[in-house]
Amino acid sequence: MARFALVASPRPLDLEPFLSALRSEGFDVASAATGKAALALAATRRPDILVADQGLPDAAPLDLAAQSLRVDAFINTAVVSALDAGEFHEKSEGLGVLAQLPPLPGPDDARRLAALLRGLNA
Repeated sequence: MARFALVASPRPLDLEPFLSALRSEGFDVASAATGKAALALAATRRPDILVADQGLPDAAPLDLAAQSLRVDAFINTAVVSALDAGEFHEKSEGLGVLAQLPPLPGPDDARRLAALLRGLNA
């Protein structure tokens, strides 16, 4: 059974190499252009991973990660952020964020994220 990745991003074309690599890793990938749309979809079909990108019109990436906990506390999240690792850890603590992704995640980031998810289910 394919895993489900939900990517909340205003720039799906820029992320296509990342999205394509997720598909190659066995994920069914859906995109949402707003945080609200992502949360609505997550409520009907729980994603294995919710990727929260920068630049959403209605939610900062870490805010979307926090909001996803109210939809389903078991949704894994990855957040696109340019913060350094220490500051990101401090700001994301308690949100259950699985991974920080760089501002323009690519195929290697998708493979790393897929490996992290496989590790959770091992």
